[in-house]
Amino acid sequence: MQLAHFDLTNETDYLTWREKKLSSYVFTGTASPAPINITNVDKLNCEARSEIEQRLHRNNFALYRVTDVPSVQADIPVNIAHQLGLIKSDKHLCGDETGLSQIKVTEKRSVGEYIPYTNHAINWHTDGYYNEDHKKIHSMILHCEKNALEGGDNAFIDHELIYIFLRDENPDFIQALCHRDAMIIPENRQNNVLIRAEQAGPVFSFSPWGLHMRYTARTRSIIWRDDSLTSKAVERIREIYNEDS
Repeated sequence: MQLAHFDLTNETDYLTWREKKLSSYVFTGTASPAPINITNVDKLNCEARSEIEQRLHRNNFALYRVTDVPSVQADIPVNIAHQLGLIKSDKHLCGDETGLSQIKVTEKRSVGEYIPYTNHAINWHTDGYYNEDHKKIHSMILHCEKNALEGGDNAFIDHELIYIFLRDENPDFIQALCHRDAMIIPENRQNNVLIRAEQAGPVFSFSPWGLHMRYTARTRSIIWRDDSLTSKAVERIREIYNEDS
């Protein structure tokens, strides 16, 4: 089951949703929107929670600032997540028992071989693009405990805008990116031990609650479906991400 406006044969509902999405969207360009102040991470006040939910609804993104920082910062993203209904966390290779992962430079080989734990720039991606279908990531929280001495900038884009850009240009792009073998992540095997099996899946998929996007701009360890339409669609995504729009 998917929402009617994502049906490529239903242009009427799509245009209605598109107009509502773009008219209510808060475009900020390269500037970040003013953060929502949180005074108590253990109990969000009604105003802060309402503003977070409104921004998530409009932009699929909300920026917060904790004004009264508790002594244990690791509790902050967990407490905020739980109050917003995010209970089930992804237990991945580099996370702890809560699902949290400290994104910092490390020499530990099991972690340090992955780009987020080095001083290398990480390219555009959705979180968990290598996960099995039943372990899709639908929401995430990034919490900055301490600023980087230099660099450390982040850029974000609403995946629904990517869908709109592509569908407006060529609906066949959407069709190609919905193919079950659109993007394949090879198996992860270390010391002849299988860590994760090969994962094939679409870029765009749908659920009763919305659109899901699975994507990475990495060129290594990624196998895109070998057809011209998929290649053109993937190239168009790269162009969109690199445009100063």
